[in-house]
Amino acid sequence: MGMTTTHIVVGGGIAGVSAALYMRRAGLDVTLIDPLPSPGGASFGNAGIISADTVVPISVPGMLRKVPSWLMDPLGPLTIRKSYLPRATPWLLRWLWAGRMRQVLKSSDALRALHSPIWDVYRDLLGANAFADLLRPFGHVQLWDGELESPAAALERRLRERHGVKSQPLRFDELREMFPGLAKMPLRGILIPGNGHIVSPRRLVSHLAAVALAEGVRFVPERVLKLIPREAGDWTVMTNAANHRAARVLVAAGAWSATLLNPLGLYLPLDTERGYHAMFSGSPVQLTHTVLHKDWGVALSPFEEGLCASGTVEIAGLHAPPDERRAAAVARRAMQLFPELEGVEPTIWIGFRPSIPDSLPVIGAAPGFRGLFLLFGHGHNGMTGGPTGARLVTELMQNQAPFIDPTPYAASRFLRGAPT
Repeated sequence: MGMTTTHIVVGGGIAGVSAALYMRRAGLDVTLIDPLPSPGGASFGNAGIISADTVVPISVPGMLRKVPSWLMDPLGPLTIRKSYLPRATPWLLRWLWAGRMRQVLKSSDALRALHSPIWDVYRDLLGANAFADLLRPFGHVQLWDGELESPAAALERRLRERHGVKSQPLRFDELREMFPGLAKMPLRGILIPGNGHIVSPRRLVSHLAAVALAEGVRFVPERVLKLIPREAGDWTVMTNAANHRAARVLVAAGAWSATLLNPLGLYLPLDTERGYHAMFSGSPVQLTHTVLHKDWGVALSPFEEGLCASGTVEIAGLHAPPDERRAAAVARRAMQLFPELEGVEPTIWIGFRPSIPDSLPVIGAAPGFRGLFLLFGHGHNGMTGGPTGARLVTELMQNQAPFIDPTPYAASRFLRGAPT
């Protein structure tokens, strides 16, 4: 038998759990529905990077000339499965179009506004003790091959300078001092001190869920199949087990959000950037910072569970089987950087980044539907933009003055009444 509640949040990842907690603290009656019995599973496999000072969208000038190599190299940093290309083409065209410098600057400004408050947001959500336990605001290190700055790296530097983001160049001898096991190869790097990492993404989201439960949020382990608007102006949320009724629904289902919105006629350019990770449990390599190799598209994150090597982008949709060769390629890259990892057998995983072409999430009311709100599409920055987006969407639900301008994230920037 179904239930009647005031607000239903669909999705138990970092965005949905954070939103449920913010909404409950605003005095709202909240139920969160997610098929996983324990929140945290949706977020456990990511790189755990906190991108407070990350201001660079994924699509930048020069992307178009790289498309042939994406199709030719199934194990490269970014690849497109040929079987998925016809379906992905409209999204890819929007993605390339978002790489115009005018749009890059707009996206960069909006990323800065959304990301920069994240440390304060986590302190608010977690409290001081859990913040100190789960988060490491020590910065992260970015690496590139060779000693010369590429055009892409130069653009990133200019965008950081545009927003006053601090960065510290690191010579190879300084890198070796920070990371004693680093391989002897031509590398240059920078430290971005305003960023940081999570010691365990799964434990962080599980802790937030426990806090939300203790403060009165209800959790229902069911799979949402369909959202049905009712003549009375409220909603029926159909799951695999029941029909639930709510005055308002927040869709925070990540890469699966489109499967709920498309039947309503809401066609947003949401697709997935599939990423892989290799977890080296019992790793002999002990890092104090997350290390991100920009040319390879691979991050190495020091987690409680071990050293997590993650990254690459595969455009192949939600249903194609994983390509374990890509996870193996990520593991090999980790071993190239830190040869001590050779001989450690990693476990592998695949996840689905919910991505929008302009690298900005969709946050706010769904145009044309009373009581329907949206929070998804954070791409590579879910652990950063999810909680800040949760705060923003809660303020919009309450008709409060938002802490940042919500316009860049509005769904209306894409809606034209037809599929895209």
